[in-house]
Amino acid sequence: MKKIITFGQHSAELTADEHRAALYMDEKSLPVELADVLNEAGDIHVHNVQKTDDGFGVIGIIHDLPASDLLAEVCDAITRVYDTDTTVSNARP
Repeated sequence: MKKIITFGQHSAELTADEHRAALYMDEKSLPVELADVLNEAGDIHVHNVQKTDDGFGVIGIIHDLPASDLLAEVCDAITRVYDTDTTVSNARP
């Protein structure tokens, strides 16, 4: 699953498989607060927060959720941290 999540002036790409996911942020700062909020969800464990080679933030996730539930949890966390609504679209290959 690949989804683009748009929120305020920012966007993120959620790439997820059965038990692993990565959330790539378009921000240059590390999304540590977002990682903390994601960790509060019962079936999500953030195992790393780092910068990509081009300087953007990425959150590594291990989960035991169906794709739709993972997407809902990520959108809820973004709403809580950034205090804005989210819009989801399919990522283009």
